[in-house]
Amino acid sequence: MLRQRLRLIPSQKQAQLQEEFNSDDYDFLDLGFSAYGVSNDEGYSKIYVSLGRLRTAPSTEDYTVVRLVEKYFYTNAQTPHQEEESFYNWEGNLFEYLNENRRKLWQ
Repeated sequence: MLRQRLRLIPSQKQAQLQEEFNSDDYDFLDLGFSAYGVSNDEGYSKIYVSLGRLRTAPSTEDYTVVRLVEKYFYTNAQTPHQEEESFYNWEGNLFEYLNENRRKLWQ
């Protein structure tokens, strides 16, 4: 399955580079739950983070992709009813990806 890969560009607000890539070509290191997303009367969301590198890359190569999975839950539910996945180029600062307001500047 082809997905979209986004690149955060701090110096150019509202700019976004996109390329199609296959996430199956990557091995991901799951960092787990990292932040809460939206919250309202109907429910809330949780954001999970993973770092990825190409499967063909040597084990000494740095991670190049960040995967954010936002899982949406109804109030008092334990199982998510929806999941959204997005991919970004890894720039080395996790805060850039977890802070929703900063992330929206480049989307």
